[in-house]
Amino acid sequence: MNGWIRALLFAFGLAAAQAPGVAFAGNVGAADNDGVFRSRFELYNLTITNYLARCAVAISVGGEELGVLFPEPATTLSVPDGYSVWLQGLPMDGFVWGYWSGVDGVGYSSDAWVTMSSDREVRVCCLSSAKPAATCP
Repeated sequence: MNGWIRALLFAFGLAAAQAPGVAFAGNVGAADNDGVFRSRFELYNLTITNYLARCAVAISVGGEELGVLFPEPATTLSVPDGYSVWLQGLPMDGFVWGYWSGVDGVGYSSDAWVTMSSDREVRVCCLSSAKPAATCP
């Protein structure tokens, strides 16, 4: 990983564990998640699962934009306790917005929040524009 990205993630106490097939755009990169505290905060894992990779996801943690990630099928970020993570589902070509599950509040908007106080898993669903009444598994 690029040294300045590692330094940025270290400064915010963040790490992104990159699963096979995950592509990042922006200032997010893969980092080792060795369980060592990177700040004065405890780190929790936020796993983002993308049904059939139909959505891209824009991410901001603690007000800092990390970029857009294309999780296939999932990726995990380590986030300090108490931080809010803003997520925005971005349908890929040929798909329309569906829903989030596992977020704070109701997940029908493409914008969602997750406040970290434990390990969390969220799921993002974008539907086929040809069959918008269908649901994700």
